[in-house]
Amino acid sequence: MQNNPLTIMFQIDRKWTDPFKDTLETYVPGMEKMKISELAGWTADIVMEIVN
Repeated sequence: MQNNPLTIMFQIDRKWTDPFKDTLETYVPGMEKMKISELAGWTADIVMEIVN
């Protein structure tokens, strides 16, 4: 996994993040399985809207 948002934002060693394979599993209807990078992108977009 090359562009893992956790390793980019927080400089976490890849040995801790790679096992997640950029996947988040939830009980939220319609979002049961999603990419962590997608969620990070949504979060960054919202922050940029608020800041600007």
